[in-house]
Amino acid sequence: MKKKYEVEHAGVSMIVEIDHSVLSDERLHEFNDFWTNPKNRLSDSNGDITETVLRLLMKDVYLIQAKNNYTTEGVVEEFNWDKNRGIEGWVMMDGSNGIKIISVDEFEFDDILIGDMGEIKND
Repeated sequence: MKKKYEVEHAGVSMIVEIDHSVLSDERLHEFNDFWTNPKNRLSDSNGDITETVLRLLMKDVYLIQAKNNYTTEGVVEEFNWDKNRGIEGWVMMDGSNGIKIISVDEFEFDDILIGDMGEIKND
């Protein structure tokens, strides 16, 4: 069974497709267990392993986006182990392993605020 999920963080939205017939709960637990504090993350998601993994994925995708300002294609390529890339703890995100990043919003920097903090006096 394939399902699509939308994950949002700090104004960035990501759409992910998971084929649960390929990417079982057991496999999702392997992603979560790769990093420290898996029980806490799972608890933070009310025991929902899919939500837990999507939160983890969003964190990495968000950092990739912030650092590189990639399109969706660029983000997916960062997970591509066949092209000497790959992200530790993850599989390729092209659907070949039951998970596919469909889209990721590009960062917008239009809302940067600058405030005048006043003149600096010399002591």
